Amino acid sequence: MGCGMADQAVIQRQVQGAALILSLNRPPVNALNAEVMAALSAALTDAADDPAISAVVLAAEGPHFSPGADVGELGRVQGAGLPKLTAKIEAMPKPVVACVAGNCLGAAAELILACHGRVAHAGARIGRSGTEAIITQNTQV
Repeated sequence: MGCGMADQAVIQRQVQGAALILSLNRPPVNALNAEVMAALSAALTDAADDPAISAVVLAAEGPHFSPGADVGELGRVQGAGLPKLTAKIEAMPKPVVACVAGNCLGAAAELILACHGRVAHAGARIGRSGTEAIITQNTQV
């Protein structure tokens, strides 16, 4: 599998042992758009097909995981694209674990909930758009 991608890639790929780390890389905040979702879908397909990979970690570059959908592409992300991507994650033949730091909101929260497991930094904030509840550690909202 071609894991050596250019630094400009919206999904960074790094192999550590038998794990493939896929990192959102869309500065400044890792907002999800059609390009990010297509690249993530392709990377998941590659991981599923690669016998050397036994697990996938979904992470993000920068201090925050993602604020969710890019406002300019809200309909494209939350339309058919997001349900297809979350279904693909859920159906992965290899475990997918989300590693969350900072804010993870809206469509990004849906992505991590589709993962088979989640690990969150002590300061991570996970929430859905349109709701009052935000999940935090050691904090009441």
